[in-house]
Amino acid sequence: MRSIDIQVAQVRVVIDTSAVRLIALEEHPDWVTTFAEMSRDGYRFSLADVTAAELLLQYQDGQTTFEQHLLMVRGLQTFVDQELPVMFGGGDLRALVTSRLDRWKGHEARDASDLAWKAILDPSSPIESDGIPLDHLRSEGRENWPRMLEQVALRAELSGIDIASSDPDSIAEYLAGFVAPAIDGEAPHVLPPLSIRRHLEIRYKFRQAARMKRAKEPYDPYSPRKRNDGLDVDLFDCLMLPAFVVTCDRAFFGGIESIASFQRSWFKRPEALAREWRAGERPAPRWPAV
Repeated sequence: MRSIDIQVAQVRVVIDTSAVRLIALEEHPDWVTTFAEMSRDGYRFSLADVTAAELLLQYQDGQTTFEQHLLMVRGLQTFVDQELPVMFGGGDLRALVTSRLDRWKGHEARDASDLAWKAILDPSSPIESDGIPLDHLRSEGRENWPRMLEQVALRAELSGIDIASSDPDSIAEYLAGFVAPAIDGEAPHVLPPLSIRRHLEIRYKFRQAARMKRAKEPYDPYSPRKRNDGLDVDLFDCLMLPAFVVTCDRAFFGGIESIASFQRSWFKRPEALAREWRAGERPAPRWPAV
C-alpha cells in the first residue's frame, strides 16, 4: 500500500473516456506525443474513475475490440502517471481536499486506482471479487443523477423559490450564492473555500434542476439520451484539486457554455491543451484572486 501524494506544484490533468477512445480511432493522434512530453515536464495525467469503468465495460460489451483496446493502452502508457493512473472517485476526492481522508482510507483509494489500472492493462483477466463493481458503478451514477436533481428542486421550492418560472442560468447563480456559506462551513479551514472549488459544479447542478422543472422543453434526466449525464457530472469533482479535465464530448462543452464560471475553461479538448503547451504557455488551472 502507498500513501496519498498529490503535489500542489504539479498540474493534474484528468482524462475522459471520449478522449481515450480517440487514441484507438485515430491511431496515436499528435496530442498523445505532446502529452508524453508534458508528463516529463511536471504534468500528471490520470484517467477519471468513471473513464476506467467505461473503458472496461466497453471492452466487455464488445463495443471495443481487443486491438482497439491495445492501441488505447499503448498510447496511455506513454503519459499516464504511474503513481496515480486512475483518479479517485468523488467521495475520496472531497475527503482529500478537505483533509478528512485518514491513512487507511487513503491507502484504500490508492489501491483502487492501482487495481483499475491493472484491469485496463489486461482487460481479459478476471477482476477480483472485491475490486471494481463496474455495472453497479455505471447504474448507480445514472440512477443517482435524476434523484439528486429532484432533491435540489424540492429544496428550492420549499424555500419559496419558483425555479420552474425562473431563467435557469440566473436562478443557478442566485442559488449558488445562497448556499455558499453553508458549503464553505463544511470545511472552514480549506482555502480557497469549497464554494470556489466547486464553482462550476454547483451552478451546473442548480441550472439542470431548474431546466428540469420548466414547462417548455424541460430537461429530462431519465431520457436514454441523457442517461450518462450522471456519469459525466462526476468529472466536476476533479476541479476541486484543481485539475484540467480533457474531453472530446461536444455535448459536454455545449452543456456548460452558458454558465458564468472561471472553471469552464478548465475543461479542455486534448489538441487544445497540447497546442497551448507547445506554444510555451505552460497552462495550469489557477484559482481566481480573492
